[in-house]
Amino acid sequence: MLNQSMTSMQLPCCCCAGYSLGFYHSINGVAFASDYILDLIPCDVVAALVITAAAAAVAETGPNASSSAKVYHAASAHSHPLMMSYSFSKMSEFWQANPPPLRLPFTTYVTYTDKRSPTLWGLQADKWITSAKVWLVTKYMAWAGKEREARALVYGFKAFCVQNSFRYNRSIVSRVDNAIELRDSIKCDEASLWPCVWDKSIGNWDTYGVTNLAGIRNLLFRIRGDCVSQVPSHFKLQQGLSDPSLVQEWANSSSSSSSNGDDGFDTVDSSSVTSFCSAVAK
Repeated sequence: MLNQSMTSMQLPCCCCAGYSLGFYHSINGVAFASDYILDLIPCDVVAALVITAAAAAVAETGPNASSSAKVYHAASAHSHPLMMSYSFSKMSEFWQANPPPLRLPFTTYVTYTDKRSPTLWGLQADKWITSAKVWLVTKYMAWAGKEREARALVYGFKAFCVQNSFRYNRSIVSRVDNAIELRDSIKCDEASLWPCVWDKSIGNWDTYGVTNLAGIRNLLFRIRGDCVSQVPSHFKLQQGLSDPSLVQEWANSSSSSSSNGDDGFDTVDSSSVTSFCSAVAK
């Protein structure tokens, strides 16, 4: 049985998109404490866990099989916790280095400066101020003939307010002991192919975060330009991903980062990168 926290799928994209658009007027509008743990998990880790758990279940069938179900948690809060305060600081760095084409006026990219917990009055006051700015911007957009974009902004803010709520200000830590046991049971020569536990040994949050934010930037604003080098990661979203020279440059920069002791992924194989980028470009 596989369990994945719903907050890991709902909160990040909605809050990241709202953050980029300036829906947080101030830190008082953030409904999450500074020590809130974001339970994110890369999709390839989830896929590896699903496949290996299914294989283990098939191997344990038969007359001597246990009648109890074994639960595998696809989660990171236990094995590789990510604090909300750290994620906000990295989002601020990313969006300042890669500014979106639209952001509400009189807005800064807020960060946690110290330990704090949200308050109801702060959340309501910030929501009221942001609502006024959204109303003003949508009126201007409608006047300029951008009714569709104005409607998308209004409904985007409504969706953001649903997720930016006290009801989600609870860190849920799911232990991944069964997943670790499953990972350790895989043959050594195959273990690297099935990363069923997300921890520091296979990746870091900086690389994951910049990759995720670059995807949101592309999806939300339809921007396929460069993610500039000021971002603390060796990941770059290049224009024209099918260009072999750019692919090779990206692969070389990744290899160099790994050889210099960077906490990023291992050396990238250029042939696999070329195949992946060609598929994305199509």
